[in-house]
Amino acid sequence: MQIAPYVVSKAYNDVTGISYSFICDMRYKIHYILKGAISSLWEKILLTSSYDEVFSYAIMLNLENELNKLLSELKEKQIIFISKNFEFLGYKYLLKFVNEKNEEAFIASYTGFSKIIKNNNLLNSVMLSLGYKCNLHCKHCFNPKDKNNEELSFENAKKFIDEAYDLGITNVTITGGECTYNRNFLNIARYIRSKHLFLSFFTNAQMLADDYYFDEIMSLYPYQLRISLYSMNPKVHDNITNLEGSHKKTLKVIKKLKERDINTVINCPIITINKNDYLEVDNFAKSIGATSLYSPYFINNPNNNNSYLKLSEEELEKFYFDEIKNNRTTREIFIRNNKCLCDERMNYLCLSANSDYSLCNDFNYPIGNINTTPLKVVWEKIIPKLYKKLTRKNLKDCFKEDYCKFCMYCPKMAMFDSEFMKKSYSLCEHAKAYSNAMKKYNNTKLVQ
Repeated sequence: MQIAPYVVSKAYNDVTGISYSFICDMRYKIHYILKGAISSLWEKILLTSSYDEVFSYAIMLNLENELNKLLSELKEKQIIFISKNFEFLGYKYLLKFVNEKNEEAFIASYTGFSKIIKNNNLLNSVMLSLGYKCNLHCKHCFNPKDKNNEELSFENAKKFIDEAYDLGITNVTITGGECTYNRNFLNIARYIRSKHLFLSFFTNAQMLADDYYFDEIMSLYPYQLRISLYSMNPKVHDNITNLEGSHKKTLKVIKKLKERDINTVINCPIITINKNDYLEVDNFAKSIGATSLYSPYFINNPNNNNSYLKLSEEELEKFYFDEIKNNRTTREIFIRNNKCLCDERMNYLCLSANSDYSLCNDFNYPIGNINTTPLKVVWEKIIPKLYKKLTRKNLKDCFKEDYCKFCMYCPKMAMFDSEFMKKSYSLCEHAKAYSNAMKKYNNTKLVQ
């Protein structure tokens, strides 16, 4: 009895002890749900390929008469492959959930699972940072070159995934450096999918331009790929990556991903070199049905002498003015309260290349190491205390100027040029630029 390689699935128990499972067929992005004892039976199938073990478990649940009905449905939908033949009598347990392309219905339908995750304090998503090695030499890169030999081992990645699985994870993202350039990448990715988890990764796409390697990755049925594209002009893109031909490879991979209907996110950091190009990248992304992300936030790396790439105050203000004018951005007014600054990521954790745990990628705030502290201890004892510190109320040095109300304070981003929960010059600069742009826009409206 074998689960199909394109299946993603997870079982949860809600606060009343009732089991719920979702099954996603990644070929068509169609979800199914199971509930109650049948869900518990499916969870057993997830854990073993032995029909005899599953049958013994079904007897314990008094479901031996239902087991073959469930298996016939799973076989009919090609969710599992089995040597025995079962008579198909119609669907009773595999309820069609929704196709992800119906975005509103999918989000509404998935709310129930989100509540289970939140109410049970489950760890829903994790990120693995494999190391700092990269096959490009981007001008704006902030990764420390002295750590290029630092690499997450397969053993620690596997240990992390196993412990995180027991805490509830459904989603795993792999990043780097360049994750596909890491010698452990394929083994780690294959292990993640062997646990029937959603797999996503951040990549510069250069390795995937090789058709054989691309097919290897596609055989894992990844959920999402996030790819950096700096311009639609090859000369501009290649100038930033310091590698001629990188633009051609990147576009080749993006187009192949969309042909396969893979969820693709195109990321475009805005620097002085491509400050006039990001909207063209945004339009390209939309034209092929990809998600577009762009930002002028710049992380300076003193060792790279690349501060000249950072937008000036005037350029930042112009960027935000254009965003406001064209209704491409909104910001909540800051309110000092006890709400966690990382509220949207409170079911998330990262394992860094040196095997340290962190709240998110590149968040240089130590909370333990997988070699010395079990993940369960970190998740249940250390992180809850940390989240209590990450509140707006605890930002003692901040929000004393009028423009501060537009600050999108992020503890991780602040630590690149400041200290933990301290005032950040870069974040202040962006808040000020946004505030000035808003005033300019409002004055323009009054004149009109």
